[in-house]
Amino acid sequence: MLTILQNTDSSFYRGAIVPQERTGWYDLAFRVIGRAPSSGEGAVAKALATLKSIRPPMNTASSTPDATSTAWNNASQALADACKAEGLPYSAEAFVGG
Repeated sequence: MLTILQNTDSSFYRGAIVPQERTGWYDLAFRVIGRAPSSGEGAVAKALATLKSIRPPMNTASSTPDATSTAWNNASQALADACKAEGLPYSAEAFVGG
């Protein structure tokens, strides 16, 4: 999911995709995270459940904050911290560039 978002935003801000394509990729990323199991107890499950309840931000420019950006970033960081504490991988891989 993070890989989808990172590469989508990179492509969007470089002008390689239009807003409609970006929305489609964001919808896919949101479906991916929505299907991730978050049952059970513990910091990872709680952080994932929180992140799943927030729609990813859809900024129109890299310098313009979206209303959900702060909540998304905080929840994403909480998930990263929980995964790190449990020794689980949490990363995004960039594969588009310019």
